[in-house]
Amino acid sequence: MKKFRPLYLAVAGAIVASTVIDLGTAEQATATVSGSLTVSPRVYVGGQIVTFQGNLGVNGRRKIWLQAYMGRPGDEWNRVEGFHRMTSRNGSFKFKYPAPSMFGIKYRVASRGVVTPAHTFDARSQDLVLTTVPNSSGVGPGEALAGHAFTIKVDTTPVLSHRPDLPPPVFPGRELTLQRRNAMGQWNKLDTTTTDSNGKGSFVVPATAPSCPVYRVRQESWTKGGSTIAWFPSFPTPVDVVATAS
Repeated sequence: MKKFRPLYLAVAGAIVASTVIDLGTAEQATATVSGSLTVSPRVYVGGQIVTFQGNLGVNGRRKIWLQAYMGRPGDEWNRVEGFHRMTSRNGSFKFKYPAPSMFGIKYRVASRGVVTPAHTFDARSQDLVLTTVPNSSGVGPGEALAGHAFTIKVDTTPVLSHRPDLPPPVFPGRELTLQRRNAMGQWNKLDTTTTDSNGKGSFVVPATAPSCPVYRVRQESWTKGGSTIAWFPSFPTPVDVVATAS
């Protein structure tokens, strides 16, 4: 049985891997599609643990595995390496597995001679939106008055126009790291906080002298419940620290 190389998808500071092996065309050609398959939750990001639940449509305890279909020209259904479970006597199953990170990937549950209908995965994207709150009535958006602290608000579940891949789900308690870019282009850690029940957080930032520092916020990796969600940064956000308010 020919093995495929692992399929890697880089996501910010981590890598999500999905390994598949060739099942062979004979097994796929003779498999009967039956039973049912549902996946929950419906809103998720790549690497998040989701629940597969359904029935093979045949009685008796059977060994089952996952098959994946990438959807590219010439692709076939391939077995996800290293994963298998057993059904109940009535053919039902329920298990958890990380969701794939890309759009349009299909998974189905298979056993010898039988497969469930396929489920199409369309993972939401991770994204963060930063908003600078002015510290004086005399400064405009993106500005701060020197000598006074200002606030950076963070939204990890933004709704943006022309982005059907947003918003991602909320992960309350996920760590957020505030960073500032130095003269060498490196990001230095300034502070940390965690998201609230709405996926939001904030930082109070000192503005000591006139300058134009650049900030970003990282939402850190999330591994609770068996998930393997990679960390993800916001876009760099400059703040114009002015000497006097207009």
